[in-house]
Amino acid sequence: MRITFTLFLLLHTAQAAATQAVTIRFVDAGARALVPVRVELLDGSGGAVVAENAVPVSRECAFAPLPHWLAQPPPLSIDNPYTGTRQHYVDGLGRYQLNPGVYKLRVFKGPEYRVSQQKLVVADAPLEVQVIVSRHAPAGSGSAAGGWSADSGWVSMDAHLHLSRPARQHNHHLGVWMAAEGLQIASLLQMGALTHFAAAPQYAFGGQGAYVYGSHRNGSHFKQGTLLVSGQEHPRTHLFGHALSLGAAVPVDERETYLRYNTTFAKVRAAGGINGFAHWGAGAAADGLAVYAPGGHVELLEVLSFGFLYLESWYQLLNLGFELAAVAGTDYPCLPGVPGRERTYLQVNGEVSRQAMVHALRSGRTFVSNGPLLGLSVAGQGIGGKLDLPATSTLSAAGYVRFDPARDAVQRLELVRNAEVIRAWPAGNTGYFEFREEIPADAPGWVALRASGRKLGETKPPAQMFPAWMQVAFNKWMSGGSSRELDEFIRSRPGRMSYAHTSPIYLRGAAGAGDPGADAGPWLARLQRLEQRFRNRDFADMLIWDWLPYSDGVSAEHMRANATAVLEDIRRAQLDFSRRANPP
Repeated sequence: MRITFTLFLLLHTAQAAATQAVTIRFVDAGARALVPVRVELLDGSGGAVVAENAVPVSRECAFAPLPHWLAQPPPLSIDNPYTGTRQHYVDGLGRYQLNPGVYKLRVFKGPEYRVSQQKLVVADAPLEVQVIVSRHAPAGSGSAAGGWSADSGWVSMDAHLHLSRPARQHNHHLGVWMAAEGLQIASLLQMGALTHFAAAPQYAFGGQGAYVYGSHRNGSHFKQGTLLVSGQEHPRTHLFGHALSLGAAVPVDERETYLRYNTTFAKVRAAGGINGFAHWGAGAAADGLAVYAPGGHVELLEVLSFGFLYLESWYQLLNLGFELAAVAGTDYPCLPGVPGRERTYLQVNGEVSRQAMVHALRSGRTFVSNGPLLGLSVAGQGIGGKLDLPATSTLSAAGYVRFDPARDAVQRLELVRNAEVIRAWPAGNTGYFEFREEIPADAPGWVALRASGRKLGETKPPAQMFPAWMQVAFNKWMSGGSSRELDEFIRSRPGRMSYAHTSPIYLRGAAGAGDPGADAGPWLARLQRLEQRFRNRDFADMLIWDWLPYSDGVSAEHMRANATAVLEDIRRAQLDFSRRANPP
């Protein structure tokens, strides 16, 4: 026994001695400084190796409060569903203990940067390596179209994150994590239900809850860092969908009138925030839009999430004269993914702040993307601009798409007017395409630019997007329509898709856009159905089962107490949509 134990110690000591200290420095090619990155380091058998000093990450979503067994210790890596590998984050410098051998190293920093790849050969001595991370090709003349370029004021934001930040001590590692994904703004949403407002808690809102990682000033030069800012996904119900409220100075928790989203929306706006809906305005969120978009407090819509660009609700509302900025977010970590995979680009003039973020959103200066970068101008107005129709017969439009051809195969660039494609081009495979076109100035409405294609070098998407328990819920409270539509869309694609879409440029005139009667019809039908259900007090069939994850706690008693007020909201919305269906 003693001999066996001695041999074990000798073998263990020899193996430990065989490992070598490896230090990897990750340097930005432009700034020539260490930068946070996401790292994939695989050994010869394909196993992932994680740095000794990896940044802690979060995986919780709807737990309130987070159980101790899940909170400690925090994980140091993520399982990336798009690469099928385990990856980790480091703050510019990674320290490893590696056995001799050949390793594969890939380094990521969001869609604006190339993926750095190289082999790492570890022998019998310590090793120091420097890896340069660089942006892909410059935007060229496309910056004249009012779109993205490194110095044009466009910054990226994940508008929909559920990362717990119950104390200030979490700020630094969250800031490093978000900066590693190339995000300049991380919108951290505290989430609730009728029974609580405690999931993904934020220690403060407004200026007290804002934290900037990595910014510094050197004389007249200012380097923008990554802003963490609190927001909320609350209210969120199976009747009217999940509200997004960003940038308010205080949290708003209206339990007694939880179903009356306009009471929350009004207080959020009074506190300097901005409101909208998550999850494409589909399913229950379409009912919420039908009732509360006419109230004047809904100003944005999440149209890109979970790899899916859904446009029907947004396009119909734009055609009816609603001005809704497009936003995108990942809902991380509530479904597998990576923060910033889907992101919103905002044009912020000056330093990024909570107030500047809200102003850019309210001005509609946004585009959404999971890779491609867009620019668009019409008669000199950029994204979000408003243009009075001139007396001339045409308008000059210019735009571009920019992308990394190693990661995105952008196949089509489309100019959209009032939900109809009026020009389309193949984007090519060089990573950049621009256009200048004359378009008719014959009708009011809106113009936007969108790009689509395929992701390269990624895993196949799951055969079913939503888990079984979520399908059960959808089948109960929205007939499964939206979930089936999304799943059919995913299955119909050859792989993971690449998308980008700008917010509109508005063309103002006397008449409405498109066919307002046809666009208003589905919304009036929704309102009629809702009116009948609330008038009949048909609440037992409107409940969601409490055992389901994400159950919102909305009871028959709460519906009964708010039914009269909700019916008033419905009637006001019916009048608004009827007016828009029959413009003067």
